[in-house]
Amino acid sequence: MSEAALTGSLFSRVAIGIVVGFLLLHGGTVLYLNHEKMVAEAGVFAAGTAERALTIAEAAREQPDLLGLLSTPAFELSVIQEPLQRPDRVWPHSEEIGAVLTGRLTELGFEAADEVRFWYAADRRNTRLVLQLPWPGGWLIVRALGPDARGHTAVATVWTTLLATLILFAVLAATRRFTRLLPEIADAAEQVGRTADPGPLESRGPRELKRLIAAFNTMQARVKRLLAERNTMLGAVSHDIRTLVTRLKLRLESMPESETRAACERDIDDITVLLSESLDYARNEATDEQAEPVDLNALLETLADDWADQGSDVSFSGAAPLVATVQPAAMRRALGNLLENALRYGGSASIRLSGDEHTVHVDVIDPGEGFEPERAEQAMAPFERLEGSRSRHTGGAGLGLAIARRIVERHRGTIDFRRERGGFRVRVSLPV
Repeated sequence: MSEAALTGSLFSRVAIGIVVGFLLLHGGTVLYLNHEKMVAEAGVFAAGTAERALTIAEAAREQPDLLGLLSTPAFELSVIQEPLQRPDRVWPHSEEIGAVLTGRLTELGFEAADEVRFWYAADRRNTRLVLQLPWPGGWLIVRALGPDARGHTAVATVWTTLLATLILFAVLAATRRFTRLLPEIADAAEQVGRTADPGPLESRGPRELKRLIAAFNTMQARVKRLLAERNTMLGAVSHDIRTLVTRLKLRLESMPESETRAACERDIDDITVLLSESLDYARNEATDEQAEPVDLNALLETLADDWADQGSDVSFSGAAPLVATVQPAAMRRALGNLLENALRYGGSASIRLSGDEHTVHVDVIDPGEGFEPERAEQAMAPFERLEGSRSRHTGGAGLGLAIARRIVERHRGTIDFRRERGGFRVRVSLPV
């Protein structure tokens, strides 16, 4: 996946999370403001209605019939003997305005403020306030068409939505500045120790990211220096050991032919090969070989032909040309190591190539028993040999799978092992 695609994917996930969070926050804010507005308006309306009703009723105390004449569809007044029964279904927030209403009636000097009964009855179209105030001769009943208690006003909703949108875009812009560099840093971190000369990252972005990039560049320089020092040390050790081995060979040549001399020469040859393989493994972490698009079909066919020309029983079956971006020499060596193991322990081998638009699979199959898949980690460890003879001629140095694994992982691939009917399969999976 390209850097732009990785950046877009990361930012998309973060952006979706932020948008969902803001939508939930905005929805909760609107509901909270709506509730507070409804309670405040209902309390103010109830207090004002009670004050108005008391003023009118006091003026018409001597002539109660005037109450009917002063009533309107939106504001009805009457005096009854028995109080009304509270209906089962009322506005659930009616009790929250009790403190406002009682306080206002107390300020007006209404002595029976604590005995006032009220509720809001809401239907599909409007809300109606019902007040019952103790009154000489019974109860003063007030029915008033209340404020719209069912939703926030359109203006408030628009403004809060606009404010939330502006905040959302500001947060997304800040998030974009932070996330756009993270895939590049992650890619650079994966290359530490894998390439011979990784370049430093360019310092850009917010201050926090600049500090992170500076720390990363410092770490990368330290790793590069340590690898260079290790390779220098290995080169010096290799030179000294090869010098000693050459001296031993010269001294052996002056000795008469014997079984002891032949055994010593074989041991010296084994030391030379083991030294070369060990140095090759140690230096294989970082390479300056450039990756390039390679037709794996052609590469594997050539590899199989080379082994077949040496007399090995190797067959290859491929599909249409499958191209992957790899380091050709390194990948050839990794697959060659797997093929060599298959021929050594199985006697023959077959190579199969398959894949799709995302992944390429290379299967190396031999008729041997192989090993249990649970022992894969042990088998791929350096200098680890599951073959019990400990002879280099039957089991090698124990570095073939370790080198193959390192190369495949450098290409962001995987190796897995599986026993199948009639053989053992090693599968290398590489991203296209």
